[in-house]
Amino acid sequence: MVAGAVVASTGFSRPQSRRRPNVLFILADDLGYGDLSCFGRPDYTTPNLDRLAQQGIRFTNAYSASPVCTPTRCAFITGRYPARTPIGLEEPLAWKRNLGDRISSAGLPPEHPTIASLLKNNGYETSLVGK
Repeated sequence: MVAGAVVASTGFSRPQSRRRPNVLFILADDLGYGDLSCFGRPDYTTPNLDRLAQQGIRFTNAYSASPVCTPTRCAFITGRYPARTPIGLEEPLAWKRNLGDRISSAGLPPEHPTIASLLKNNGYETSLVGK
């Protein structure tokens, strides 16, 4: 015990690296917690999602910000009520043409903070798969 304290105080010990958790967020339209076997679904199994739930943290008390997907996704991405951003009010998304190119008229301004930009600013790599 004393030898360990001496080594640690002389700077020969390795600095402990901070382990940050991996963050995986799955947003699936029309999927309720009762649809996964880890929450008791008796008639089929979801082993891969069950393993993720077992190894991580399950958030079991949440509400959807909207009954349709675009505002719900905007609320999660920005941490704001959907009506606080223009895209959160549009369903379906509108498109406009600009010099023959297809450009979305809806969307978040690039400078608007999102969960991905905040994670990226803290050293995380981010990715979006799906919609």
